Amino acid sequence: MQIPDVEVFSAIAESGSLSAAARRLGLAPMTVSRRLASLEGELGVRLFHRTTRSVSLTAEGETFLPFATTLLEASEGARVSLKSNAGAASGVLKVTAPTVFGQAVIMPLIPALLAEHPALRVDLTLSDSIVDIVGLGIDVAVRIATPRDSALIARPL
Repeated sequence: MQIPDVEVFSAIAESGSLSAAARRLGLAPMTVSRRLASLEGELGVRLFHRTTRSVSLTAEGETFLPFATTLLEASEGARVSLKSNAGAASGVLKVTAPTVFGQAVIMPLIPALLAEHPALRVDLTLSDSIVDIVGLGIDVAVRIATPRDSALIARPL
């Protein structure tokens, strides 16, 4: 994954040096310099005063730093949230089945499914009539018949 320019800016601000930021990020110093130049070009301001021995934030850099920190924290929070939910089912699972089959087979399975996936909700519709699976946004339809609509994906059980 490519390191965003904002992360490069933050690393330079924290370390006080382009080369130290490059080491911290595992990038070449020239790459860090180019990313900083790209960010400054995009923002239309200089973010750092540069000398051969050090860098320090300009007034604009001081103004931008809290925003950069917020962006990086939000990005990390999103990554952590998605990684922790990567294997877990969540949201609403819409299921339809024939009445008797649903009561006898599907309904007894739901408590174990919900216990295993607490972020999941099941919307079960039991009906013996023809249901508009696509129109109702049904995720799983159990039918005891040959499917009439060839555009649907059917798997025999």
